[in-house]
Amino acid sequence: MKKITLLMLVFLATLYTYGQQPLDLKIEEGADAPNTESVRFYFLSITNISDDTEGFKISAKDISCTNIPPEQQVTLNKTILDSTQTTELTNITLGSNETLEFYLKISRPDNTPVDKWNCIEVQAINDNSIILSNAILIKSLIPDPSKFN
Repeated sequence: MKKITLLMLVFLATLYTYGQQPLDLKIEEGADAPNTESVRFYFLSITNISDDTEGFKISAKDISCTNIPPEQQVTLNKTILDSTQTTELTNITLGSNETLEFYLKISRPDNTPVDKWNCIEVQAINDNSIILSNAILIKSLIPDPSKFN
């Protein structure tokens, strides 16, 4: 019985230590611009909560919106920018307990259909496409301006 308990404790400790993702992703500020604007910025941060240096990139990809038919969804343009909104971020390295602040720029082409939805999943991944952070979902409606007063 003691061996089984000890093995379970070792297993749980290993799972706790290695089962956590090393990076913590947060939305610091949502987009201030109304949905009618063609460009919106989200202010995010990512913190390395592990004891090791982590190399990664930020992935922002369209995903299927839950409970919305595919024909009611559109694709939007996504760009990851530094905290000054001037440089596109590609490969990032953070040391232990370091935090990076950045912007997600979401824009839509002029010919984007209105009255449709878009869902974007943001997360950190390494060069082998292994997920290193929690995922954040940003759901947007592209409104029809003719329906406004």
